[in-house]
Amino acid sequence: MSEPNCHEVGIAAALAVVGTLAILKFVDAVMGLRVPEHHEIQGLDLSQHGEEGYDWEHPVPVAAAAFSQVAAHGSGLARRDAQAAMGD
Repeated sequence: MSEPNCHEVGIAAALAVVGTLAILKFVDAVMGLRVPEHHEIQGLDLSQHGEEGYDWEHPVPVAAAAFSQVAAHGSGLARRDAQAAMGD
């Protein structure tokens, strides 16, 4: 069995692209590729899975709060400040 040449690889790639586009067109015609806009606004975790991704009713744990602080301020937050916020 010989190694495939670049024409065979190109044909395989083209078949993959054409096949994928055909499948996407079929799915779009049958059921659509996107969810309705009101589901996007509501949040897909709730509209598609029936659960909330975040529980805003309970306080955030200290480590998570420190992570949020570091993420919000990036490198502008000193290492010792981040460690102090995490309780280290």
